[in-house]
Amino acid sequence: MTSKLRLARFRKNSAGYIFVLPVIIGIVFFFAPAMVQSLVYSFHEVSPNPAGGVTMSYLGFANFNRALNVDVAFKYRFITALTNLVADVPVILIFSFIMANALNQKFKGRWLFRAIFFIPVIIGTGIIAKIETDDYLFGAYGIGASASTAANAASSMAGGTLNVQSMIGFLRALGLGRFIDYIITAIDRLYYVVNNSGVQIVIFLSALQGVPQSLYEASRVEGCSGWESFWKITLPLVSPILLVNTIYTIVNFFLDPKSELTAIIQDTTFLRGLYGYGAAMTWLFFASAGAILAVICFLVSRMVFYYDD
Repeated sequence: MTSKLRLARFRKNSAGYIFVLPVIIGIVFFFAPAMVQSLVYSFHEVSPNPAGGVTMSYLGFANFNRALNVDVAFKYRFITALTNLVADVPVILIFSFIMANALNQKFKGRWLFRAIFFIPVIIGTGIIAKIETDDYLFGAYGIGASASTAANAASSMAGGTLNVQSMIGFLRALGLGRFIDYIITAIDRLYYVVNNSGVQIVIFLSALQGVPQSLYEASRVEGCSGWESFWKITLPLVSPILLVNTIYTIVNFFLDPKSELTAIIQDTTFLRGLYGYGAAMTWLFFASAGAILAVICFLVSRMVFYYDD
């Protein structure tokens, strides 16, 4: 390796370290101390001290045992959150990737459709998110209602000509029960999927626009079809962004302020004043998120292809 190449690589790496330096400083000086304090609280019964500060009584793993084996409400919401994660993340990634491919095509009014699919990002902020959370408007007019309810309503309006239940029963008889359950769950949460795909669509779209057109031209000269070009060019070159979007989607799922699991942790900690027990809940939540991220990153990273032009 020549000295010029080493210097160029050093400058490139230095730019990356400088870029993430504020995040590292924030983690070390602000986030890490709070995490350590929360971990200490999770092994204690914590109560405010009238003289100032808090009083702690060591409980060992009692708080964790209570959350996993005694508190039925937390255990149910914890399992439900993990189940929804397994169901939602693949659907969000597939939906956002398909829509990004569609929006990457050349057609009239493309800018308008791109803006429409970015609207969920705007809806997720400010007063509109508050309205949605409190169900003032969305619940009143059925926005976000389950797709199964809509399907049943459509079937009734059609005079019963579309028997959804019979169709589902037929598919189950063919041995496709688990697949049908997964599809029904995904459709039932279609509003949630669309509402949480805006950022992923934009990221996928930027990645698709970065694929060199010369590769497609060369593939057409070699006689490759569009389907072959997708699997051999598009998907491999977009795979690093697939990893990024997977991580973002999982983190965004766990940080959802409308999550019932997040709500029960907040109520336990700040309304009921069970700071130690609330910290134990939080660490169970954090540990599950970290474990899922580690497994997913390991699996997806093995399929990532990095193109060095």
